[in-house]
Amino acid sequence: MELLKGRSSVVLSVLSVVTLILVSFLILDCTRLLENYPWSLEKDFAIRADWAASWRFGSFDDAGESLYTWSNFSTLWWNDQSLYSLDPNWRGRHEMHDKLRTGSIWYDEKVRNYFMSTVDASQFPSNCTKNTWIVHREHDSGLLSCTHVFFPIFAHGLGKGDGYTMIPVGQAEGHYPKELPTFDGCGKRKNRNIRCFYNITSCNIEDDPVRLKMLAEIDKSSDDLTGLPWIQVFNDSALRNGMAVFRSFEYDWGIRDAFHRAATEPRLRQWNELRQQGTVRVVGKAEKAIKHVSLPQIDFVIHSMLSAWMVKQTSRNVKRIADSIMVKYADADGIPLWAPPVLAIHVRQTDKQFEDPYFRKTGKYRSVGDYAVQIEKMEKKYNFKWQSLFIISDSGTAMESLAMDMNDIKNGTSPDSENGRRGKRFIMYDWSFDMELIERMGGHTHIPPKMKYSAQEHFLATLYIIGKIADYAIVQYSSNVGRFISELIGARHRLSSADKLGPNAFSIDSDWYHD
Repeated sequence: MELLKGRSSVVLSVLSVVTLILVSFLILDCTRLLENYPWSLEKDFAIRADWAASWRFGSFDDAGESLYTWSNFSTLWWNDQSLYSLDPNWRGRHEMHDKLRTGSIWYDEKVRNYFMSTVDASQFPSNCTKNTWIVHREHDSGLLSCTHVFFPIFAHGLGKGDGYTMIPVGQAEGHYPKELPTFDGCGKRKNRNIRCFYNITSCNIEDDPVRLKMLAEIDKSSDDLTGLPWIQVFNDSALRNGMAVFRSFEYDWGIRDAFHRAATEPRLRQWNELRQQGTVRVVGKAEKAIKHVSLPQIDFVIHSMLSAWMVKQTSRNVKRIADSIMVKYADADGIPLWAPPVLAIHVRQTDKQFEDPYFRKTGKYRSVGDYAVQIEKMEKKYNFKWQSLFIISDSGTAMESLAMDMNDIKNGTSPDSENGRRGKRFIMYDWSFDMELIERMGGHTHIPPKMKYSAQEHFLATLYIIGKIADYAIVQYSSNVGRFISELIGARHRLSSADKLGPNAFSIDSDWYHD
């Protein structure tokens, strides 16, 4: 009996030591995470330890791989209701989200998955030859402008049902003597279109001699627009020969308005079909309200899912760049040092003089201090703090100025130089590329051709990151970039956001809306 007691004492002593070691490990192992999570009060330290340790303890799958990679960290935070009492920012951010989404269209994952699978089936058919091809000429503009201009043809082509594939092609030889700098590095003129950056379809004109000949005949046309008016996408007789080529853009406002009027009935038909695939409702409204939503709201839902699909179809290299950017903002185990919620900020300042209402009014770009004021105003109203910021801008000066306002960085230092210091926000950006290039060159169109393709890939990598981690955005709707970011976040939350203030984004422009 004495021997058993002795052995029991030894076992208990060993267990106590092991427990102490494990507890010490968990606390010490969380130190880096805790140091980089700026909480407001020292008395919250015990809560911080519980929160960080619980996440850290459950952060590995059965294979020993970390669950908390940069690409899913924000989503896990958003969905983890256990943080309600642990993270002082979780409740306030959700409260803001709930209030701002009132009146917005919400749809479930079944609807999103159905839409995405429909796009995949249309764009990657088992037999390209059997499908009718709806071909769109490339627009003369920036990358996201070209992307958005493709969407009306893309979306309405999808709305026609099975058997249609939407294909972007380059500008016709001889009709646009100046090649677009947007597609510098993409090769020959036929390849200078958005397919250079997105894997849009498996169907290629060059693989089909009949359609290639048809396109060559259209190229000989005396019509500088070299394609059908957009309104003809609703005319089945225009699509009887297996392929129809549509002009790049409708520059005439009257023709454009006629297109939108003709699009109403097909859009509603497409929308009603989509609604049948899952649950769709208007947040905070009676069930019947879904039957009376506006077309801009419907367009936002469809366009946001298209934007998310397009970003998914970017190249492996773009995604590798995104990974390399985020490596800097993770610990040795790959667990993010930044903490949700993440606010994406887009500042456009080099070539939006005509579209920017503030520039038209004052003759100068808006101070980045206005962004800081808006951030703090929303945080104060809903009693939370955006712990982390991801900034994109065509102006390195603007990025540094914003970081000075938000984190009090020293002049001339990198925007993320104060990350990890207690009380500071965690600022992220594409540190791996020359952030002053566009500003130094005087705009996107002046980037040297040899550098343009790489610049576009890095730009897409930042959008890919935002689509994965951003919970909200402050942007400019006068820029296609700002609207695209709002769409990406809308697809994450599965919410429409057609107004300048919505559950996905706030546009700092005074007289621009998403639609």
